[in-house]
Parts: sequence; C-alpha cells; structure tokens
Amino acid sequence: MTPLRVEIDLATPWVPPAHGVHLDGLIAWAVADACMEDPDCTQAQIDAALDALPLGRHRTADGRWCWQASLLGAVDPGGLYRHFATAKTDADALAHGLVNGTIEGRKTIDLVRGMTKNDLYRFSSQHVTQLRAWCIGDAEAVALALARVQHVGGRGRLGFGTIKRNAGGGTAVRVVNDPDAEHRWLQRHLPEAPALPDYAAIEGRCIPPYWQSAAGQKVWRPISA
Repeated sequence: MTPLRVEIDLATPWVPPAHGVHLDGLIAWAVADACMEDPDCTQAQIDAALDALPLGRHRTADGRWCWQASLLGAVDPGGLYRHFATAKTDADALAHGLVNGTIEGRKTIDLVRGMTKNDLYRFSSQHVTQLRAWCIGDAEAVALALARVQHVGGRGRLGFGTIKRNAGGGTAVRVVNDPDAEHRWLQRHLPEAPALPDYAAIEGRCIPPYWQSAAGQKVWRPISA
C-alpha cells in the first residue's frame, strides 16, 4: 500500500451531496458493480469484495475502523447555482391504464406520496473542473476500480458530475504517488476523535455504504468538508 492522490476531471458541473463523497465509497460502488456483472453473483460474494477494497485500514483501540481514503474535494470551485424542478404525474393516463388493465396491482392514484407524487424540488450545482482525494492503497487496483465510474455526485442521470473522457476514450482519472496522502487521507469521517483541530462529532457512518442508516453511530467529521 502506498500514499496516493486521485484526480478526477469533470466535464460538467456537479451536484455536491450534503455530506460529501468518500473515495472509498466510490471504489466500493465500482467493486460491487463489477461483481454484479456475473448473473450468478451472490450477496456473500459482494460482501466479500467490499471487505477487500484495495485500500489500507485504520483501526482504533476499541475495534472500530475505516478505510484510509479521504472525502473528495473540489479544486478551485466556482459558485453554487440553484435549480428548481417539478415532478408531475399524468393522472388521466394513469387512470386510463388502471381501467383497461394495462396497470395491475394499483387501486388508487396517490399524488401526495410514493412514486406518483407531484412535487416541486430544488438542488444546487457547482462549476468544478477537478475533484481530488487522497488514500493509502494499491495504485493499479484503485485506478482499475475508478475506471468504471462515469459520474460523481448527485443528479448524474441529468448529466451533472460527468467525468471527462481522455484521448484514449477512458475516463480522465489519474492515480499518482503523493507523500502528502500519509496525513491527507484523514480528511474524512473517522471512528475516533483525531489529534487534529477542526473536527466535529456527528451521527454518521465511517465505512460504505454511506447512504445506509447511521442511527446512533458517532463519527468525527472535518468541519471544512
């Protein structure tokens, strides 16, 4: 395992998630995605792959641990832009489908909740040309995993956070040696209070999947992240 810096060039503005993006979370997604290409893949195989990411581990005295990989940070970020959008269900078309039997298993049309909910929602995007993170890991394996990632952040299906393509047709992701990673990987959720300033205790997770409920789990997050 070596200290590494990861640089990701973006072609479009990204939508930064409220709690950031951990590099190990991206790598975990890529590893799970590769496993699921096999139609016979089992959950046990996915779990085993997620437990063997090409990253170093940091362990605490009480047995908690995290991967040695930082949050992604924007390089020279631009301003934030607010977007407003609507989600509207075509109630007449849905009712017609219920009557003629095209749609089965539904007896009512609920426009207040669920998949047919009408809504007005908003999100923020940010002009960023590059994201950067640090980790302790296997450079070749990290690069191979990240090659599967096509976008970073929210609203990827709308084209936000799309990773640039390089001259060879692959994604513009670079993994290079960087001695600074020995301490910069600590810019992440940690399972114990670090001997560093500017961290705050929050309720959260310190290993993937970061979207999973973190109820009752205490971690320390860098305030500047």
